[in-house]
Amino acid sequence: MWTTDVTDGGKNYNVAIFGCGGPNGGVKLVGNQQFPTLVADTMGTFRKLKMLTPDIYVTGHPQMLFAGKIERMKNNERPHPLLDPGARAWTKMLDDAQAAFEKRVAAERAQSSSR
Repeated sequence: MWTTDVTDGGKNYNVAIFGCGGPNGGVKLVGNQQFPTLVADTMGTFRKLKMLTPDIYVTGHPQMLFAGKIERMKNNERPHPLLDPGARAWTKMLDDAQAAFEKRVAAERAQSSSR
């Protein structure tokens, strides 16, 4: 996760660059001996990220985010095509990532308790 300020077309924007929504698939979340605080740390990261309100955000794989916007950016359309007023899309993306993470944690806990 990185943040930066950029100027485009005379306007300043706070930009967040988001790498991933949690630990990679296949990484043991519950009872991870190498990283016992993984679940708590990841939930803390979501809380911290939700405090940010970037004007624009991009992800590590921005294909869906940029869909239909590349030509508009090339044409210098204003407001900026990636502008996220009120950080609504940012918040939804984080909520979705957190829900997916919590689902993984619940599935691992259910699996370990059934043993």
